[in-house]
Amino acid sequence: MSLDIYLAGPETVLVEKFSSNYTHNVVPMWKLAGVYDALYMSAGKRAKDILPALRAGLFNMKHNGEKYKALNPENGWGSYETAVPWLEKLIAACEENSESIIEVSK
Repeated sequence: MSLDIYLAGPETVLVEKFSSNYTHNVVPMWKLAGVYDALYMSAGKRAKDILPALRAGLFNMKHNGEKYKALNPENGWGSYETAVPWLEKLIAACEENSESIIEVSK
């Protein structure tokens, strides 16, 4: 299972601008970083609305890596080493498409 996040619109006919997914197995990391709500509870918001939380969470993850690596899932699906680049990619997409509407599928 994974989180699927999409950026669409803001045109009248919603056009997909970005889509990506990442495993639920790193939810403990997302919660510790303070980005859980921005990722899972952001449907209907504009991309620019979640950027502050995403940026702060990424900063925290990068500056406290050992704390997050300790949360790597035992089953190997997802990790600190792949979660950080995924979050960076999402932040870049939100910056590039700041007025886009977020859609989330869990």
